[in-house]
Amino acid sequence: MITPYATELATVLAGMGVGQSLLFAVLLWLRRERPANVWLALCHLAIAQVMALLLFNNVWKQHLDGRLTAHMMLNLFFIGPLLWGYARALTGRPLSMCSPWLWCHLLPGLLLHLGTLAGWITIDPPPADESAWSAENYTPGSDASEIPSLLLVGIHIGSYCLAVWLLLRRHQQTLKTQFSRLGVRSLQWLSTLSLALAAAIALWFGLRWLAPMLADLIVAGAYLVLAGVAGLRGLHQPAAMVQPEPEAGPEANGAKYAKSVLDATQAETIRQALLQLMARDKPYLEEDLTLSGLAGQLRISPHHLSQVLNGAMATNFFDYINRHRVEAVQRCLVDPAYAEQTVLDIGLACGFSAKTTFNTVFKRLTGVTPTAYRQQARAAAPPHPDQAGLTG
Repeated sequence: MITPYATELATVLAGMGVGQSLLFAVLLWLRRERPANVWLALCHLAIAQVMALLLFNNVWKQHLDGRLTAHMMLNLFFIGPLLWGYARALTGRPLSMCSPWLWCHLLPGLLLHLGTLAGWITIDPPPADESAWSAENYTPGSDASEIPSLLLVGIHIGSYCLAVWLLLRRHQQTLKTQFSRLGVRSLQWLSTLSLALAAAIALWFGLRWLAPMLADLIVAGAYLVLAGVAGLRGLHQPAAMVQPEPEAGPEANGAKYAKSVLDATQAETIRQALLQLMARDKPYLEEDLTLSGLAGQLRISPHHLSQVLNGAMATNFFDYINRHRVEAVQRCLVDPAYAEQTVLDIGLACGFSAKTTFNTVFKRLTGVTPTAYRQQARAAAPPHPDQAGLTG
């Protein structure tokens, strides 16, 4: 049953969405010294116009015409490319605003807008008579003529959401070759947001055909929440996620040899030096240890260290360092000297920077949580001599 308050609630959410998106667009534009903020600001402008259409549909129906409705609706074709451009800018793969490749992505939306200006494309506004969409008069599927256009919008935005997700997956794999702590560099929030946007579009498509008033409510609420998250995170997102690591050590001066392929003897020499360094100096205790930093301690190039890790040791930098951290935590959890320390304190002392990362990595490598590991170790430990005497 279509709730009688859906239209009123959708109107309120749409009004809030317009104001919120315009505010974030201005704030991000004022911080345009970060190139990625320009992309997100433009994305918020497109979202504001879509939300404005929902607002006008419910409040000022009589003033809408087919061209105005089409212009506002067609901004949906800019949201995907702008979000994708934002993700590229954050991951160190920015597109110039003058790039032909960029304009190829914006071309569908631009052509549709030109078609609207020429009068070739119009979208009929909703009927002024609200009874036409009432629960009593509306028949699911009666607006079947909208299906092709809605499907086109859904596929377009969904494709870009998938592209953003895949781009960030590759980005995270690249990070693991250079950093022992991902943190805000991973852009996990943006990856999750892209999937949530795709899910919201899919839900909107289904409800638009079956229950259009609920569809407006869903899309208004989804865009309000997702745009709010994007705006708040975007304002605080660091300007650069991945930067080329400088070459370290004496080989840095010989660029010709810095990326040369190591033979088996050289690789084994570096591997043994790495094992000795890890045992002696415990560099993994540094929470933000990088490939470049560890290579500097070994006085070799980051490329050679990466080659040894990926080839001779069959791992990446992130997993190698965090495996040492987990092993250090395991030793502490079974050591009576650390019995009074909390599991989290031990994890932080061993190089982890956050509880979530600590628990996730520990469970992935051991199969149990740190707390469960400590409990199992205590249960398997022999009783204290005094306790053994009492029980005997």
